[in-house]
Amino acid sequence: RFMPMEQWWRRASRPVLRAASDSAVASASNAGSSPLPLLGAILLLLVLPVFVLLLLERRRRRGPSQPQPPQPSPSPSPQPSPQPSPVGTGPVSSFSEFVVDAGSAHTEVFEFCIGEDGVTRQRSSRLRMPDGKSLALGDVIKDGSKDAFENFLQLLAAALRSFGAGSEAFRKAHPPETCVVFLGATGGVRKIRDRDDVGAAQVDAFARFCRLTWPKVADGSLPATLSFQIVEGVNEARWEWAAAKELFGSAFAEQGYDCVQLLAAGGASVQVGIRGMSTAEAGTPPVSMPLGSGGAQRGFLADVAAGKATRAALDDGLSLDAADAAGRAASDAILADKRGNEAAAIGQEAGKAAQKASSSPQALDARLKSLGSARLSASEATVQGDSGGFGGSSPGESAPPWPSKEGSYARLRRLIDAHGPLLLPFAPIRGGVLAMSSFADVAELGFAERWLSVEELRPLVRQTLCEVLQQEGPGWDKAVEKWGGHRFWAEFPERLWSIGAAGLLRLSVLLTRPGLFRPSARLYFADTPPPPPEGTAPRPKLTWPLGKYLSDVQLCEAREQVLAAGGLLL
Repeated sequence: RFMPMEQWWRRASRPVLRAASDSAVASASNAGSSPLPLLGAILLLLVLPVFVLLLLERRRRRGPSQPQPPQPSPSPSPQPSPQPSPVGTGPVSSFSEFVVDAGSAHTEVFEFCIGEDGVTRQRSSRLRMPDGKSLALGDVIKDGSKDAFENFLQLLAAALRSFGAGSEAFRKAHPPETCVVFLGATGGVRKIRDRDDVGAAQVDAFARFCRLTWPKVADGSLPATLSFQIVEGVNEARWEWAAAKELFGSAFAEQGYDCVQLLAAGGASVQVGIRGMSTAEAGTPPVSMPLGSGGAQRGFLADVAAGKATRAALDDGLSLDAADAAGRAASDAILADKRGNEAAAIGQEAGKAAQKASSSPQALDARLKSLGSARLSASEATVQGDSGGFGGSSPGESAPPWPSKEGSYARLRRLIDAHGPLLLPFAPIRGGVLAMSSFADVAELGFAERWLSVEELRPLVRQTLCEVLQQEGPGWDKAVEKWGGHRFWAEFPERLWSIGAAGLLRLSVLLTRPGLFRPSARLYFADTPPPPPEGTAPRPKLTWPLGKYLSDVQLCEAREQVLAAGGLLL
């Protein structure tokens, strides 16, 4: 029976190593003063395991022994390798892989393959709910129900079939029992796992469900194994860095840089990979910090909800104090992960309750006088404009106050200060740095695909953030161009532009961190490298799944080289 690799290795190598060890001891005892026999025994100990591994790999690649039909020729001939599957629009694949990026806000399925021209091809598809909303694995795990888990796996299976997995051609080239789908969960799920024992149990429940249920979902046609793993921050950073070096190496060389340095961001973390951190340079692994932008985004959404609730209360004839109570209640509801409509209803009820509990008109007049004209002016500025100030003031109107802005900025500063010691050995960062993922996304508001020094970026990022919050100027125009066609924009534009505002705030915190960057350091914001000179071959998007795939390809090539060298020796 074909036994697992580890079990076969232990059983096969134990007598060999024991015999080699006895030989070494005997040689050492009989050699006298001559060291040659002892050195020979030591060499034997080192070489024999290598040959055993080579034999093991050759045996594993042949697979389980099966009855073979009689051959017309008595001499065995080498078996041809399986023909690659014609998956994708480019050349056929010689090494394909499925990698799923389960991020904090979405889940994206990637298929990678290397064409006959040596160029990596990529296709991807996001998992979406029936209403079109992106499906995040963190939300599925928090739900915890079997129906939610089953729905996630069914959507994943549908995405794989859309790539051709499960078709007869694919099954012939890639037998399902040999294929693996890597489901990697990043910062959002890491946060759930590390939150408390309940969160860890929720993640374990999903992992157990995947192991038990995926074979039924695959039904013998899709890849038989779904490998669910939490991608630790250091691995996420390492894979992103590997992809960045592969895709942007030539672009950085044209600028005179011999090393691609990395600044990457997701919804819940920031990864930094700079010169000296490469293990090939005897350095340390890249750094991952839990510097998420979700808190800042919720803060901006809370400010918007407070402004809308305050104005609605005043329009209903409530007092200023009652309107303030309505705004605070709506803000707290958003911070408690309530939706906009729910927060508005909560604020309305709170305002009515505060109005009912208020004192007599005479007491209210005395209260207003004690607050003073400054308080009245601030309240009037808060609610001016037809759209409610916070929710969507028109160009030319006064900018609304943003109470959460300073608090979010201070919180992000504390987080980066807490993880600053990880970066101190490599600060100040100098040279060229590639800013990717969420940083490249917010750069579309005014500074994408441009080389800019840190000194130039600091005021530009601050100005863009102000324009987005004031909802006027070039930064706001770019936001409308980027998100204006989205289905949420007409009713809830803050759901979209708050993403950009939070990302700009996080970037500003990093750029202004004392001693982190040299002012002359230059950043380039992009996820996709410039096209090759011919302009014909599509280039994949820069993601950690791409880096994982490239690392797996390198590992496969190294293994083939070792086997070829061992075959010559044997």
